[in-house]
Amino acid sequence: MISSFRVEGYRKFFKFALNNLSRINFFVGKNNVGKTTLLESVFGWACGYNLSPFIGTCVQRNQFSQNSTPYHIAENIVAAVNDRRNIPFSFKFTAMDDGKEISYTHKVSLGDVFKDFIRDVATDAPAVNPVMNPNMNSQMQMVPNVPVAQWEVAKSDEDKRNFLLGWPNTFIENVAPQQLAHYEDISGHRNMAENRKLYVHLKRHNLIGKFVQEMQEVFPEITDFDILPYQDNSMAPVSAQVASGDYFPLDTFGDGLRRMFQIVGSLIFYHDGIMCIDEIDSTIHPEAQRKLCHSFIKYARKYNVQLFVTTHNLEFIDNFLSSWQEDESLNTVDDIRIVSMKSVDDEVKARTMTGIEAMSAREDFNMELR
Repeated sequence: MISSFRVEGYRKFFKFALNNLSRINFFVGKNNVGKTTLLESVFGWACGYNLSPFIGTCVQRNQFSQNSTPYHIAENIVAAVNDRRNIPFSFKFTAMDDGKEISYTHKVSLGDVFKDFIRDVATDAPAVNPVMNPNMNSQMQMVPNVPVAQWEVAKSDEDKRNFLLGWPNTFIENVAPQQLAHYEDISGHRNMAENRKLYVHLKRHNLIGKFVQEMQEVFPEITDFDILPYQDNSMAPVSAQVASGDYFPLDTFGDGLRRMFQIVGSLIFYHDGIMCIDEIDSTIHPEAQRKLCHSFIKYARKYNVQLFVTTHNLEFIDNFLSSWQEDESLNTVDDIRIVSMKSVDDEVKARTMTGIEAMSAREDFNMELR
């Protein structure tokens, strides 16, 4: 697991370091203190040379490329770096992973599309203007691929790899990541493709029955999950069976059920990996939080998942700590960290507490962890 982490030059972090990390790491603090940026940094480190997931999930923040322009992508890249004066852009992620320090340094050479945002852009990339058919009723014309940026990723003292980020073809070759990882933002549970992937994994490994039992403790009306093919063989979503025996698509249920389906399912799917979850308390009713917290701890340990999680909700932290302390099967080891983040004089500082320390602070002093 990652025991310490450092980010340099990414978004609001000029330099920011964390030590004494453990299996389950919560990050709390005011809005815009950098909690989401920290999750993106951890995910970026886990991606390693595998650049497409990092750009799509973090730099572009899941904005689909077909709704973007090369200038929009360029502007997102500008927003993702801390120092915009030095070109090429640069940022770095470093982790102590099982006692070995591993870093990934990104250098971004800018194409001509950056000239709207950065002065004196020097580039060897040819300027290519996209041509779109203005007649929306006719078929869109083919457009040349616009070179947006040349992207270099260097791992510690090992080889560097170079990639061309273009538009409209933003795909970059798949490369094995440093570590299997999953990033889930507050709308991730609405991803139909991800839900299908989780269901197929649970079904193939004969885990769907146990999974349904876990879900029933919070949503007793759910009796099964399945994928029911349509008559025309088009792609079908995951469906949930209710007590009446009827099946309904998962996306017709509330966000709470869908989010719990994806969080618990992901803990099983991304075994031996990293999960980054933004605003975990979002859409989860307080009555359901304790059960989610119990599953969270149990499955993270069982499937060897390291968790990096943000929340604004002090009630969720209290529920989590109480679930951990009160259940003798869970409180055998203190592998929980509560990291309070605060901006002081334009510098982000962090205070890390173990689960025991955080529990004492809340019970004895009613300390405001956020």
